[in-house]
Formats: sequence, C-alpha cells, structure tokens
Amino acid sequence: MIVGSLGKIVFMVSSKYIKTIDELKMENSVDYAEHKIIKGKPKLEFLNENLKTATFNIRLSAFKNVNPLAAFEELNEYMKKGEVVRFIMGAKSKGKFVITSLKEEHKQFSAIGTVILLVLEVSIKEYN
Repeated sequence: MIVGSLGKIVFMVSSKYIKTIDELKMENSVDYAEHKIIKGKPKLEFLNENLKTATFNIRLSAFKNVNPLAAFEELNEYMKKGEVVRFIMGAKSKGKFVITSLKEEHKQFSAIGTVILLVLEVSIKEYN
C-alpha cells in the first residue's frame, strides 16, 4: 500500500517491504509586528503567513527489503542539490518542499559492520 511520496521517493508498506514515515509534524505560523503605544498596551499588526515546515522519521530496515544507505543517499542528494520536490501524504499533495536537514541514527549493524537499520529524521520547508 502506498502511503505517500517525497519527490520520486515512494513511501510504501507491505508484508515484505517497508519504507514509510512516522511521527509527521507539520507547522504553520504567521508573523505579527508589535507597535508600541505611549501610555498604552502595544498594538499588533498582522504581517504575513510563514512558509510551512515539517519533520518526520523514516525507518529503513534491510530486513524489509530496503537498502538503508542507498535510501539515505537518495534523500541526501535531494538536499545537497536543493531540489524542489512535491510532498504527498495519502492522496493529497501538501505542496512543494525542499529538504533542510537529515539526521541519521544508525540503530543496528550486521556482523561485518553494514548498517541494517537506519532511522532518519527529515526536516522539510515549503518552497514558494
């Protein structure tokens, strides 16, 4: 079952294959200017909507037919090139985003030192 995608990277879950996201956090915010008033409380003025940001984890396990380092490198190339990609969850597009950071957590290794379980924390920012 396809869960979503980030550019050409498809998030998918089946009994034999898992490459999906976990703990998705989306943030929307706005900016206000604060104007000081003599002998009174400051007044707020709405300025603009900020770019959306999101963070999520991706669990990459060799036991579920995923090459953890190859999957990481695919995301890393998007980030290093500043590539703009569409972020889709379910059947709905969340818009265009760029990857702003990747944090790697090497959880398990094989007997010869190959990473077999890698958890990535991915941060993305809306591209306008």
